Amino acid sequence: MKKRTSAVPVRFRPLGLSLAILASGVMYGIFPLIPLILVIIAVIRKPSFTFDLSLIGGTLGAINMLLGVITLVTCVPAWIGRPNYSRWALIVMVWIDAAIVVYRLALINQPYACFNTACPEIRIVEPILYCMVAIVVAVSLYVTWYMNRAPAREFYRG
Repeated sequence: MKKRTSAVPVRFRPLGLSLAILASGVMYGIFPLIPLILVIIAVIRKPSFTFDLSLIGGTLGAINMLLGVITLVTCVPAWIGRPNYSRWALIVMVWIDAAIVVYRLALINQPYACFNTACPEIRIVEPILYCMVAIVVAVSLYVTWYMNRAPAREFYRG
């Protein structure tokens, strides 16, 4: 009896690619949804709770949440490795999300009247904002760098 010699080649996802996809999914997909999750928990616990758009960050917060959902959906085909353009779709989504997050952090750092006179302790938050910008940019650069490396390209070429 003859054995079959044609076996399906096994594709291995590199560890760095797994980290890049997970980091983008957590940073730009799950973190923006946390305010919405907290509002849903509040509605479940107290049915008389009234929802206001300002609870999730206003219109910009809603846009950030929508982009978070789109990023999570984009992470699924990037994780699977098909179609081939899913790598580029995730890179584009990561940079769009990073731009929105940096813009929101820049808006928080604007000098309002309350921040300058009545609430001087709010200036304690300023170094944290700089660290958050650095983390957002670092994650975006890592995702872009690793997804363009040869092992990741080979995984998507498959």
